[in-house]
Amino acid sequence: MLRAQLNNIKLPIGNCVLQRDESGAQLILSNQKSFSITLPESCILETLIQKEQSVSTKEELIIAAWGNPDIIGPNSLPVAITNLRKVLELDSIKIVNVPRKGYKMHIPEFETSQDPPRQIKSPRPHNFSCPLKKTSNNYLRLYQWALVGLSSTVLSVLIISYFYFWHEFDIVNVNVNNQSSQICLTKKEELKFITTAQNKFTSQSQERSHANP
Repeated sequence: MLRAQLNNIKLPIGNCVLQRDESGAQLILSNQKSFSITLPESCILETLIQKEQSVSTKEELIIAAWGNPDIIGPNSLPVAITNLRKVLELDSIKIVNVPRKGYKMHIPEFETSQDPPRQIKSPRPHNFSCPLKKTSNNYLRLYQWALVGLSSTVLSVLIISYFYFWHEFDIVNVNVNNQSSQICLTKKEELKFITTAQNKFTSQSQERSHANP
């Protein structure tokens, strides 16, 4: 005979909840679905929860559920355990059979509360690049190259103009030791100096030739 009075309970089992009141007993899973169970099954589950770290013997479970082992059949406890397993395994909670001893609850370590653990998704890395930024960089590089080219051209024109318009230059033939060569002079005063030196050198050469026939 089932014990005369059962207390109203609300016990967490991992992410599930065992609830019992005047209207009956039920298991509420993490997805908020509820499954009705019998009062003896609720007593069996209550005992397993209270002794989660140790093994509950068959005699303990039978007495907790029915009060007297003589009034039930030999399959009453195995059938009740099977019904509870079908529901609890939906949330990965198991009732483990310990040979020659009894039964024990096995609740996964990550199932620690009624609310199911939520995985926070980290933002996915992406290689997004703004096309406007790339375009701006291209225009900046093009502008830099154009500025460098323009500066080089202007500098070259200034150098050429300086020598062409402000410097007088001429190209003369110079004969030294019977070898003729051309010299570019930037000033005409240099031309006079070179010409005088050439004439002087020629005269000295002729005097030496007369002195040593």
